Amino acid sequence: MKIKPVALILLVFLFLVGGCSSMSTSDKQNIVETATPISVQYIKKYYNADFIVTSHDIDDPSIHSRLYLYGHITGHEDERITVSYNYDTQEVLSVEGPGWFIDSRNPKKEVPPS
Repeated sequence: MKIKPVALILLVFLFLVGGCSSMSTSDKQNIVETATPISVQYIKKYYNADFIVTSHDIDDPSIHSRLYLYGHITGHEDERITVSYNYDTQEVLSVEGPGWFIDSRNPKKEVPPS
């Protein structure tokens, strides 16, 4: 089987670009270890619930600095909660889940000092 030179060059280029932009396993672990307690505390503060993290996804930094924590609330193990977290600013961006849960949010938000 013959590989065309253009296809080979493209394959090597994609491999190099993909390899250079990805994070190390250690970097990913550090992000998850930082984000998890911040996200659990956020859910506790704004939803008065205990968030149990079961899995996560991290977007490549070339896309944006976002981590998704997936899990559930204690007592509602069959309903998925997703926390979107910015790992550059170390803040929760959004929370997704069933309507009853989202509606239970304490409407008081902290306003940054001006």
